[in-house]
Amino acid sequence: MTSEVADLLQKVSLATLEAHRGNLDAAREAISDIRSTYAIERMPDVSAEVMIAEGICEAYSGNLDAGFDRFRRAALVAHHFGSQPVEQLALSWLAHCEFNRGNPLESVKHIGQAHRSIENARPDARFRIASTIAVLCEYAGMTEPASNWFGVARREASRCGERAMMSSIVFNMATMRIGSAIVSQLQGQPDSTPTSSRTNSLVVESSANYDKIAKVHVQGETSELLAAQNLMANGEYGASLAILDRIVVNSGDLAPVDIARARFSRAWCCFRSDLYFTDAGDLIESLNEFSDDDDLAFAYAVLSKVCRQENDLMESERQRAISLHHLNNFVLTQRLIENDLAAEGLCDVPEIWAER
Repeated sequence: MTSEVADLLQKVSLATLEAHRGNLDAAREAISDIRSTYAIERMPDVSAEVMIAEGICEAYSGNLDAGFDRFRRAALVAHHFGSQPVEQLALSWLAHCEFNRGNPLESVKHIGQAHRSIENARPDARFRIASTIAVLCEYAGMTEPASNWFGVARREASRCGERAMMSSIVFNMATMRIGSAIVSQLQGQPDSTPTSSRTNSLVVESSANYDKIAKVHVQGETSELLAAQNLMANGEYGASLAILDRIVVNSGDLAPVDIARARFSRAWCCFRSDLYFTDAGDLIESLNEFSDDDDLAFAYAVLSKVCRQENDLMESERQRAISLHHLNNFVLTQRLIENDLAAEGLCDVPEIWAER
């Protein structure tokens, strides 16, 4: 490796750190400077790393399709030039994007590829692999394996020495567990127990506090949305509404899909509180933001209540049937994820991940 390549890789690494810390404008500016100043097309290792950094910026901005494209190209370049550690990192980010694009089974496929030579993986790839498996396990309802993988991800983040990664782990844990509690409400199960609700609340608070202490800007307004959804899952609809009303009026930097979640959660809280809901048009406008079956099951359950409120019982039943369809698809996907993770040997943490 020449000194120029080493210097450039260091510049890319610093730009990536800015992105992880939520400073996306600074990260993009640094990447743009690298592209305009150096002929990186002649340096495949640098080119692949730059594409990963660009993909991270896009993913954090909510532009998952653009992020997916950058990670896919980085994986192809790294594979062609025989850089397995860089290919693993790109594949782990591909898995991250696919999960967030609503394709969890594709996510399992990419994470399986990334994991097959885990002994050669870089620390940042090991973190992304472990945290993505943890999220997949939690999404599939595999609580104990998820906790084990989150523990591994936390350890790998500590080894990287990167504070934003720690915030990301805590935040992902809260997101998945509160999402599971909302699905449980749709399935007719009781509201979250006070103990589980308090645990989730502490996790959300920890994520927000960690951002402040570490002086990173990773979660922002999303932590407030999660806090509102946690209150909703615990049946504290009035307290949740107070937060959601504020979010809907001033959504700040929330991604469109999170604005949609806030709107539908607000409607759900109104109905569960026997309040008349007046903003049905916002819900229809936001419906196209959803791709995951759990989100869609919740959205159509809310729309069913909107129709019932307006005494359109036939349409209400139709919306309810659509909600049940997506809920059944979600449960089926959970089982398929579990089967695919088992086929990759990833339901339990493999021995190779043992603390060194």
